Amino acid sequence: MAVTPVPAAGEPTAAGPGVHRARGEVTLLRAALFFRLGGLAQIAGALVTASPHYPRLGPPLALAAVVAAESVIVMRYWWRRRQLSPGVLTADVAFCVAGLWAGSW
Repeated sequence: MAVTPVPAAGEPTAAGPGVHRARGEVTLLRAALFFRLGGLAQIAGALVTASPHYPRLGPPLALAAVVAAESVIVMRYWWRRRQLSPGVLTADVAFCVAGLWAGSW
């Protein structure tokens, strides 16, 4: 049985460093998309379980719809680019903080 040598750190591999970077970007993108989908599921679950406690259901539903629409726009943008954009990520975090603030009233 032949033993395949393992390249030392820093030595080029057959795949090349660009392939590994692209795989890392796709993995990070998938994680971010699944995280966003999980957040949307959490919002839906919170609305269903907490709806009896709201005096008016309109404002929480409107806020959830706006957050869901923003999430879809951000996820589509990232998916089309096949990578996360720091500027869009920063704007997304600011939007979510504003949504949390609006939801606290």
